[in-house]
Amino acid sequence: ATSVTALNLDGNNITALPNAIDQFTLLQELLSICDNMISEIPASVGTLVRLQALRLSGNHLSAIPVELCGLVELRQLSLDHNKLLEIPEPLAALTNLETFTFSDNLIKFVYPGFGLISSITQLALDNNPLLVPGPDTKDRPTAEVLDYLGRLMVVHF
Repeated sequence: ATSVTALNLDGNNITALPNAIDQFTLLQELLSICDNMISEIPASVGTLVRLQALRLSGNHLSAIPVELCGLVELRQLSLDHNKLLEIPEPLAALTNLETFTFSDNLIKFVYPGFGLISSITQLALDNNPLLVPGPDTKDRPTAEVLDYLGRLMVVHF
């Protein structure tokens, strides 16, 4: 284990994150790997249970491992400017999220369960080909979008 509590690897032309990232057991404040060339996040990131901010923007990610739902202390999740097709449904279990951004991806559907995360104060989902909650969502306040998703959850699931 290492005593590092924050790790910023932004803009380093990194192509892969090693599975050994789980050795950073004290990583608490931040793991930021923005603006690199990473196409896959190892599931082992989900074992960093103390982590409060995970920034993965500006990479080549097409999927996010469901194991990230183990990041129970996470307050910020930034996934902007990737190639994501979906946000995995189990991530709706991240009930401490305050900032959740995934603009500029290829996402068509946002699981309504995200509308039940009452702690979210900033939600950015613009520049996605959204069908649900709909293309006009980028113009709506965060609380309104979350309320809409929450109502979908109650009615349809």
